[in-house]
Amino acid sequence: MEQLINFFTEEQLEKAIEIPFSGVKGMLDEFIYHKGLIENNGETIYVDGYFTTEEKEVIPYQFAPEELTAEYHLNEPDMPDVIICTAITGTKYSNNSKTIGNTYNIVTKTESGSAFFSHNQLCEVADKIGLPKPKSAIELSKKQYSYDVNLLNRKSSFTLDDAAKIAANIYETGYSAFLSQPKIPLQRHYIELLSDCIKGNNQDKFKLHTLELWCSSNDEFGERYSKTYDNGTYLKQRAVLDYDLTIISKQEFIRWCNYENIDTGLFYEVKSFDESIEVLKTKLNESEKEISRLRDLYINKQDKIKQVNITYPPELQLAIDAYEQLCLNKKELPTINAIKNWLKNNSKKRGITHKDGSTEFSGLSDVKLKAISSIIKS
Repeated sequence: MEQLINFFTEEQLEKAIEIPFSGVKGMLDEFIYHKGLIENNGETIYVDGYFTTEEKEVIPYQFAPEELTAEYHLNEPDMPDVIICTAITGTKYSNNSKTIGNTYNIVTKTESGSAFFSHNQLCEVADKIGLPKPKSAIELSKKQYSYDVNLLNRKSSFTLDDAAKIAANIYETGYSAFLSQPKIPLQRHYIELLSDCIKGNNQDKFKLHTLELWCSSNDEFGERYSKTYDNGTYLKQRAVLDYDLTIISKQEFIRWCNYENIDTGLFYEVKSFDESIEVLKTKLNESEKEISRLRDLYINKQDKIKQVNITYPPELQLAIDAYEQLCLNKKELPTINAIKNWLKNNSKKRGITHKDGSTEFSGLSDVKLKAISSIIKS
């Protein structure tokens, strides 16, 4: 229905435009949502839609007898008045063409709920006064998170306490995140659900694997301490997890959220990246030293090598075979390109592979082809 993506509160529309919403609020109609019976000239009808407010009744706050006994009226003398909507006028969003433009009395009067504003009307006003186009209604309808999803998504793991806060949508990354705050009921609820899955007591037998598993207990003097357990350990229901030390990976947390149908906005995406040049240099240097050592060992101790059954890594064995077939006791040494082609073809035949990012390719990499060829040629 149109009303589902058209009406928003003042707080929501504040995020839709580039200026304070108070600047355009007076140009917009204020709507309320009413579902119930309304009456006009003795005719009563049922409605379910959005109306404009025609009349309101303000009732001063009345302290209940028990509140008076507790002397709340002395501590909180300025309680807000109760506002009740008594009459409304139909609009094109009232889902009843008969009510458009007509004023009705509300049969069952209740306290007025939140005021709503039309996104369509906001767009019309913005266009009229030259204001940049507001954010789309679909974008405003998306769940609002208490944290920066992109920033949080760069983390690879969470403590059990933080995971519960994320699930409850109360996780914060600012200064207040470092302050000790009481746990709200929803956070406690998610801690209990997470704990059951980690202990292995979930009703569906869903097991949540940890990166670090800690349980709290009291020593003989009543002092609190925590003890680590092997990840994956099944625990008794009475075990108390240490929420600040127990850690789960982001992938496991997302898997649990999918199981519980909790929208956190987090996702896991494998990213390819270039390996460190310094790491490559180190690996290449180590390979050169090992190949040189094996070449010297082969030349100086051929008889001993033949007697010993040694299995070398595929790449080193390939280098040794290339040296034997192409260079050993040869008057004319082959060119670098000839050695490269030999290594390239035979590495593929022997099932040797290498990775570039997340993609696997057959044969030696260009870096190793160049390095091994140069060493064999020398």
